[in-house]
Amino acid sequence: MNWLWKLFGGGSTECHTADAGFLSALSQKDRIQVSNVNPLILQFILKEKNGEDTPVMVGDEATFALLRKLSADEIHKLKESVEYGQKGDAAAGLSMSQAASMYKKAIEANPYNSLALLSHGVAVANLGNLREGIKWVEKALQVDPENERIRNNLKGMKADL
Repeated sequence: MNWLWKLFGGGSTECHTADAGFLSALSQKDRIQVSNVNPLILQFILKEKNGEDTPVMVGDEATFALLRKLSADEIHKLKESVEYGQKGDAAAGLSMSQAASMYKKAIEANPYNSLALLSHGVAVANLGNLREGIKWVEKALQVDPENERIRNNLKGMKADL
């Protein structure tokens, strides 16, 4: 049983889809930093890794350096996670159930995506299962303990119990 399985505690909210090596080259803080990078930047890094000609990219060099440490497979998973998160955001106004499903897929691709964990928790709560939603938001806080947005959402949800 890997540490991620223990972190997410089993039960219906378990998240055990990541292999033990996923993002292992990065610290917890670095995992948070790369978890919601624009998919176009991730695509750029993939092209660079494949030896394709790429234009000079201007931006956060520290984030680029972190991404360059990762395997192409890890970058694909990050990209997939962000894209599912974006689909969840788009669906949220139309179908909370569809949004929750997309956020869950984002988490399956990258269990360190604290925004997907938060969003999934909020969606689940909006579907009528506040306690389950709180569990997901608590997981988001475990992944990103310094995130004030997560902390505030959790506080508000617990107040609604």
